[in-house]
Amino acid sequence: MKEQWEKLPVFKKAMQLQKLVDHIVKVVENTEIDFEKEIQAEMIQGNLDYLRKNAMIIPAKIAGASGEDMLYDIKMENAAIIRKSAKELIIDIRGIQMHGYKDIEYLNLL
Repeated sequence: MKEQWEKLPVFKKAMQLQKLVDHIVKVVENTEIDFEKEIQAEMIQGNLDYLRKNAMIIPAKIAGASGEDMLYDIKMENAAIIRKSAKELIIDIRGIQMHGYKDIEYLNLL
């Protein structure tokens, strides 16, 4: 039996976002990138790790805030965390682009 939050359109969209991030991470990891410095490879890997983390936070916080008996304060706290994670997704994507990933049309999907 599905939970109520699994039926929410915003939760479904968050899960689609998470799948998109998983695909982007796989594509970037499997791309040969010529780095000028070794630190660029480490920076991209860090961006990919944060990208995954932020994509997982969003559906979790939606599920946590969806209960009718949930306190308003907790719902607003979860909303702020969701907004922060969504902004960080964009920052992580731009970081990947800055450090040498050239196929940015895939990144713009996010």
